[in-house]
Amino acid sequence: MSGSADWSDGTKSPGNGSHDLAPGQGLTLDQAIDGKAMNLQLLASLGWHELPILIIAALLGLVFFLVIRQNRKDYLDLVGILASEKTEFPS
Repeated sequence: MSGSADWSDGTKSPGNGSHDLAPGQGLTLDQAIDGKAMNLQLLASLGWHELPILIIAALLGLVFFLVIRQNRKDYLDLVGILASEKTEFPS
């Protein structure tokens, strides 16, 4: 495979041939490290199109927190009710 391919407008794609893989060829250590660095760069450069995902994730986390808190309150209320009934009506 060549390092740069022709695009439809005749320009060359950016890239050198050092990271292109032939069919059946595995990744070298340098290529794996470069891939991890690229993934971290993608996470560091969040754009406006990731904003809705982050807002939904934050709202979902808030809903989980509120539901768990309410369930804890309900559980403590039920335990209190059962404890009071046990003292009122001993068996």
